[in-house]
Amino acid sequence: MGSAFILILILTAPHFLAVTGGAYKLGVATARQSAEFNDELGPPVREGWFSEGKTQFGKRAKADLLIPVQGSKRKGTLRVLALKDQENWKLKELTLELAQPEKRIDLLWNPLTGDYSKRLVDQLIDDLTRIDSQSPGINSAAVYEGFIADNTPGSFQMGVLGPPPPQVPPQMSELVRRGILALPELTQHLDDRRPTKFEVGNKPSGNQIGVDAFMFMDFSDEYDPRVPHWFDDEGWKRGPWPMEKAFSGTYTVKVADVCYVLIGQIVNRQLLAVRYQPSGGLIVNSPIETPILAAKVRNDWGDADSETLRQSLLEDIRATNQPKRISRTDYTPRFVNPALARLRFYFPTTYDALQGDDLKKRKEFENQETKEPLSQSQ
Repeated sequence: MGSAFILILILTAPHFLAVTGGAYKLGVATARQSAEFNDELGPPVREGWFSEGKTQFGKRAKADLLIPVQGSKRKGTLRVLALKDQENWKLKELTLELAQPEKRIDLLWNPLTGDYSKRLVDQLIDDLTRIDSQSPGINSAAVYEGFIADNTPGSFQMGVLGPPPPQVPPQMSELVRRGILALPELTQHLDDRRPTKFEVGNKPSGNQIGVDAFMFMDFSDEYDPRVPHWFDDEGWKRGPWPMEKAFSGTYTVKVADVCYVLIGQIVNRQLLAVRYQPSGGLIVNSPIETPILAAKVRNDWGDADSETLRQSLLEDIRATNQPKRISRTDYTPRFVNPALARLRFYFPTTYDALQGDDLKKRKEFENQETKEPLSQSQ
């Protein structure tokens, strides 16, 4: 009897010490105030037994705790890292860790006021789950072309007139700014099935073409390869044509779909996960629904490093792959100018050192940039 009591005491004492501590109470109370914490687990949420971790006492007390939590939807682990400054505990980390699918949610992060430039790449990719509206490359109403590193959606190319231009989510623009540093992880997440908060497709109350009502909706496999492929008239007639697999209802955009778009933004290729198709149609190019898209991206860019990207941009600028039948008027806005914008951002030394015909194209690009703001202000 006595040995059993001692065993119970040994097993429960660490838990009792943890749950009565200030760091535990602060972490749990703060987590419960998070809508995301409650939404992911499902109310009511309860803390489990046998919390793990350790607490160091002294002038600079420190607590590092793992608290099992369970809601009506799923289980998780609440990680609490706190420091005690004089009399008060202060949270340094508060993360909800989930499995199946694996997910980490920073409960201290405020997406409205936080500095995205200080986020790690994997944190920024986690933040893609927060996207809840039309964004560049994920736009059912229109197609916009531009480099979102400066937070602008680009210029309208085609689509429905009326809906406002898409806003650029800061986590998307920050990942594009990271460039080659983000590319390997973006490629790894091309099979990331985590949903965003944005749905596209026909909705029961839909009445606006391009926004919530469509004449047809297809999953497709549209891909803009690293080495551009140009069809002649006969080749265009022969195909192969992009896949068309009809679907109904709505489709929830996945993290993988956003990563597909961001890779295209970095490497100067039009990788559009969601786009409008005249007349009244919706096209979804999802590496989740169409795995061949993920395979093609990995084949083209899976091993890319900084020099690979630099050389690819220079090839676009020099029209290395431009066939004679494609005019410079058509090729320049599609490849040359976007490549110059990326070269200037990612490789400023190379951009400044351009010579000969490359320099001529750079000056034309800069002149055009100067004229566009003037024409837009008139």
